[in-house]
Amino acid sequence: MKLHDYARVPCTRASFRYLIRVLALGSLLLVTSAVSSCASLPVDVAEANRITAAHATLVAKLGPISLIRTSSFAVLEAEDEPQFSASTAYVSHQHPLIEIVASDRLIQSGFTESHALSLLAIISRSQQHLEQYLMRPVPIRSYRIMLTSPDELVRMHATSLSISRQHRFTLSFHYSISDPYSSNRRVVRTLSHEIFHAAVGLYGRESDASKEMEELAAYTLEDCIEIDTFGSTDFFGDASPTLSRPRTSAYPLTSDRQLLASRSLDKVCHSRIAQVAGWISRDASTK
Repeated sequence: MKLHDYARVPCTRASFRYLIRVLALGSLLLVTSAVSSCASLPVDVAEANRITAAHATLVAKLGPISLIRTSSFAVLEAEDEPQFSASTAYVSHQHPLIEIVASDRLIQSGFTESHALSLLAIISRSQQHLEQYLMRPVPIRSYRIMLTSPDELVRMHATSLSISRQHRFTLSFHYSISDPYSSNRRVVRTLSHEIFHAAVGLYGRESDASKEMEELAAYTLEDCIEIDTFGSTDFFGDASPTLSRPRTSAYPLTSDRQLLASRSLDKVCHSRIAQVAGWISRDASTK
């Protein structure tokens, strides 16, 4: 359709709602009253530390209007941009709010509907656990998970605008057909981590909570969600007796043996979240 053809489209309710959303988005870009983010990594830092993938979430609010922008990148060991066909999206009646989209190359490498259905069920189960830790419904109305082959570039951004604080949440990941076990765990951990940042941005942060405290809580939450979803975690090293394949934690502070010995991880997780999540103390004070 040519550009000038848009001028002849009648002003319907749908186009009016679209106009309101555009104006709201412009307002958010000009004036932001609250911001929360999970900072992305500079390319030079990623290269120096051989970090091949990262995700970031930014939240902006202006009155009842909120915006979430997610970013995913995986570039250092990849070659080509992923291509997506319309037929590579997977949903199920059991989990209608979650959509898995696989790249054409990933499909060609052997990714099948069974892989997608398994991941759909795992994500759904993990989000139920996440709500228990947040003590509120997750601020997400639908999920879109983009999967690519490990040798494909990932530079993806997605924006969701809402007046109900219920957002469409999109993240992209490399997925290994040869190791779906680790790939599924990576998706669950990262999704929970980023949604926690989104919840803090939307529901409010404790006034004395630092960004470091928020990040620590998010990484601890990853461990808790992984244990609740899979029955064990790969990120404790030998600090956890339930490990089948131990390795060093992605965030060493969550693997402190004395801390784990003195208190259960579940209590640690709730404690660290409460230190950051302003709504938990507010909700408790009203009971």
